[in-house]
Amino acid sequence: MSIKKIFLALIAITAFANIFAQTFKTEEEAYTYFKNNLLAMDKVEGVFKCTSYQQTGNGEPQKMPLLRKTIIVKDGEMLKAYWLRDNSREVNPMSFMQILKRDYINTYDVILYGQSPKPIEFIDENSFKVKKEKKDKATDGITESYFFERVFPTQADIDKERLAHPTSAKCTGFLISGNLMVTNLHILENAKSIKVKGVRGDFGNTYNAVLSQSDKNNDLAILSFEDPTIKIPCPITLNNVPLEAGKDVYVLAYPLTAATGDEVKLTNGMVSSKMGFQGDIAGFQINVPSQLASVGGPVFDKNGALVGIIGANKGIPETSSLCTKTSYLKSLIDALPVKVKLPAANALAAKPLTEKVKTLSKLVYIVEVEY
Repeated sequence: MSIKKIFLALIAITAFANIFAQTFKTEEEAYTYFKNNLLAMDKVEGVFKCTSYQQTGNGEPQKMPLLRKTIIVKDGEMLKAYWLRDNSREVNPMSFMQILKRDYINTYDVILYGQSPKPIEFIDENSFKVKKEKKDKATDGITESYFFERVFPTQADIDKERLAHPTSAKCTGFLISGNLMVTNLHILENAKSIKVKGVRGDFGNTYNAVLSQSDKNNDLAILSFEDPTIKIPCPITLNNVPLEAGKDVYVLAYPLTAATGDEVKLTNGMVSSKMGFQGDIAGFQINVPSQLASVGGPVFDKNGALVGIIGANKGIPETSSLCTKTSYLKSLIDALPVKVKLPAANALAAKPLTEKVKTLSKLVYIVEVEY
């Protein structure tokens, strides 16, 4: 069946209900509707400024007197466009344009005033144009187009809402014993699923994980693999010696994976403060730049012993990172229902840094969360 026939069939089915299709009658109601549905909107939904242009032959397009606001909203399988009435904020109840999205090739076809279907021409993420058919022979050689520029919501509005209400997140986690991993709790809260990548160096597959123990006060979480047969030897030891400013440390984490790939990143630094935010004795600060995906990453001393866990940055410059001391992680491990035995001696202490990093990198993973 042709696109035109599909359009005509859909229009015929919805013709009777067309007057009442939109969910609002005024511009104010439209703004409220879109504000409440920012993350569920189609890319051609919203409040638009519509401008008409005419072009003769290959000449420059000439702006026409028409300049009106338009509301485009999804209605079942279609999207419909409604003019705002002249000198009024009321929405005209009859749609003048119907749009059908063809998901299988990600294009949009439009019928303007009942004319033949034609594709939408996107100009950028907030605007598109639609060509009108010639009215009669007198208009041969003249092309008329409508330009639609979205005034609300803009892509910036949508991006801001997406940041405030993410649907997914990435952070770093690391093995502490057998099948137990450590990361930050705030990343996992309200998670529908937790998946882990990089186990045994495999970034092609993901492994399901569940929350086993948590410490909300110190933003710590212990995960376990859903598959109980996954058990990996772990030589990580804890260094609970009080930290001093100037102590050398290094971090293994997965910042900016979209740009730098799924390879664990090594960052050297030092302790810049032996206390955390506003003098928090459970934390300390290092002069390593903070990155969202580094959250949950391990902080090691020069001997390869764990001294802390990267936490969420709050109230300090982005050139530094807040960390949680390992003594608080030890308390959380001791609270597990199953006793966990950590190595008593540090087998990595005498090895060169390259060997330490090579061994420890195999125990640091990407944690992917869906909300």
